[in-house]
Amino acid sequence: MAEKITVAIVGPGAIGGFLAGVFMNAGSKVTLVARREAVPGIVERGLCLKTALLGDRVIWPKAVETLEEASDVICLATKVTELPAALSQIRKGVGQDTIIIPFQNGLEHVDLLQKEFGNRVAVGMIGNIVAEKNESGCIVSSSKKVTIELGSRKVPRDRLEAVGQLLQKSGIAVSIYDNEGEVIWHKLARLAPLAALTAASGKVLGEIRDDERWRGKLIACTEEAAALAQKEGVFIASADILKQLETMPATVTTSLSRDVAKGMPGEMDAIVGGICRLAEKRGTPHSAFDEMRQLIEGRIILYNKTT
Repeated sequence: MAEKITVAIVGPGAIGGFLAGVFMNAGSKVTLVARREAVPGIVERGLCLKTALLGDRVIWPKAVETLEEASDVICLATKVTELPAALSQIRKGVGQDTIIIPFQNGLEHVDLLQKEFGNRVAVGMIGNIVAEKNESGCIVSSSKKVTIELGSRKVPRDRLEAVGQLLQKSGIAVSIYDNEGEVIWHKLARLAPLAALTAASGKVLGEIRDDERWRGKLIACTEEAAALAQKEGVFIASADILKQLETMPATVTTSLSRDVAKGMPGEMDAIVGGICRLAEKRGTPHSAFDEMRQLIEGRIILYNKTT
């Protein structure tokens, strides 16, 4: 794959915009795929970045509502709940040699993509990054040790390595795996307990760790996540998950928690529901995640009753 590859990124949010900056920094031709109402603003004002890795700059990717020409790489950076709409935006841009890389949380979206696009689908996960859009719409990130993991059983490794080389030009640590499961579970085994607990409690991670009752629930969820990952062929010890959560800043929360605080389900079904459904199918414990799902649903109902 040549360095001047064409990259389409679906979703110009914080992660999508960050990825656009990373690929443009490597010399790639980037197209942002956005909702109709968002396209004119990107065309007129570009995309503002204030990041530790890329510096302060305005980038000017092409912006469209729907891909009309095939891209070498298509990155999906929307929430899983927005995936059906995203598929309609990219179909014309999927060529014979296109690689589709979802940077999305959850489990079940990978099967959906593989059913439609077959061997073109890999999996990507971005870690060690906090990125958000500020009030003026600028993407802000102070993260300096960003990591990206890529994996696929069907996409040739050398093609994923070529994508990885582009990402590395911005100082991102890239790991390539031979299957999707390793990539998914390396993040999900940590994210699922974190998202479930922060959304169910309304607390930040430090408050959860310091509260004996909530800490016990956090431990239970890490044990269930580890058991399910191992059932899926990826060995992850619950003690290692907990150790990662212990070393994260006390102020850490999740986008799911922020959504639930506004009365919205966000990615609750994709992350927590997906864990519960797969655990039921595989015969592994999921009572702790079931409880978190019920608490989250209760918070959403209460918010919408009182507002």
